[in-house]
Amino acid sequence: MLQARSQTQQVLLWRPLVADGCSKVTCISLTQEASLQLSTLHGQQISIHYLDMTDCFSLEDEGLRTIASHCPRLTHLYLRRCTRLTDEALRHLALHCPSIRELSLSDCRLVGDFGLREVARLEGCLRYLSVAHCTRITDVGMRYVARYCPRLRYLNARGCEGLTDHGLSHLARSCPKLKSLDVGKCPLVSDSGLEQLAMYCQGLRRVKKYSISIY
Repeated sequence: MLQARSQTQQVLLWRPLVADGCSKVTCISLTQEASLQLSTLHGQQISIHYLDMTDCFSLEDEGLRTIASHCPRLTHLYLRRCTRLTDEALRHLALHCPSIRELSLSDCRLVGDFGLREVARLEGCLRYLSVAHCTRITDVGMRYVARYCPRLRYLNARGCEGLTDHGLSHLARSCPKLKSLDVGKCPLVSDSGLEQLAMYCQGLRRVKKYSISIY
C-alpha cells in the first residue's frame, strides 16, 4: 500500500512510480497546488492499472486531471468520498483513461448528470459503476450511461433520489447484461421499474431496494 498525505510526499512518490512502472497504488491525496508541481514529469506515463483514492478529501479536478494524464492505462479507479470532484474532473478522466472498467464515484456529491455524460464516453469498456449518494444524478445522466455502456454489469445508484422508473427503463432496454443493481433509498423507483429490469435483463441476479436484496 502506498499512501501520500503531505504535499511533499505527493510529489516525491510520483517520481519512483514513473521510473519503476509500479503496478498498484492504493491511495494518494493530491491537492491542486501539488498537481501543478507534478507538471515537472513532462508527460511521462505510469503503467498502473489499479488506483484507489478513497477518502482523499483534498483531491480536486486539477489533481485528477494530472493523475489521469500520467496514468492512461488505468482500468480500475475508486474515488469514493472525494468530495471536491465535479463533473469537470470526469471529462479529463474519459479523455485520458479510455480503458476504465470499474469506476466508483460514491459520495462524490458534486457529480451530476453532466459528469455521467462524460463517464458514458468510456462506452463498451465500463463494467462496474458506483454513483451511490450522488444526489445530483437524475434519469438524464442514467440515460447517457444506458445508451453508451451496454456491457455494464454492476450499478450502485443507492441514494440517487432523482432516479425514477424512467431511468430504470433506459437501463433495462440498453444494458441487458446487468447482473447487480442497488437502488435502495431511491424513493421515485417503484416496482414497475424493477419489473422492466426483470423482463429485459435476464442475467440479473441481485437487486437491492427497500434495504433488502430482492433477488
